[in-house]
Amino acid sequence: MPVYTYCTEPSRITEAPRSVKVLDNSVLSLVCQASGNPQPEISWSRGGRRIQPASVKRYTIKGITGGGGSVLRIQPVKARRDEGFIECVANNGVSQPATATASVHVYTHDNGQCYKLQLLTFTARRTAARCVAFLSVRLSHTLCHNE
Repeated sequence: MPVYTYCTEPSRITEAPRSVKVLDNSVLSLVCQASGNPQPEISWSRGGRRIQPASVKRYTIKGITGGGGSVLRIQPVKARRDEGFIECVANNGVSQPATATASVHVYTHDNGQCYKLQLLTFTARRTAARCVAFLSVRLSHTLCHNE
């Protein structure tokens, strides 16, 4: 008669969400990964209340392919609603859930100086007909500094 063994392992956060500073009305993505046996379920909370994307349409939660991970996306970020602490909770029922917390600080144009940076690059190359072709790429990003 075969003997089967099943070992359990408590949930453990392997990649915690990082604390961030973001600009109001921008996009924020937080990543959390966990391990354990059985594979833990990952949820997100604010102020001790579970985040339910169905009730907050600006929030989406996606699992990472292969299990063990989750991405919380907030679009657009709102200073008054989203600033504070967001917690990743990994639970597989073996022991107490594992948690990791990230702080979210939202900058507005009113609480600091904002700079719009633009990088414009040109690339030139010679073609077979001895003509010069140009490729232009424009990147822009807004940075804010709180004084």
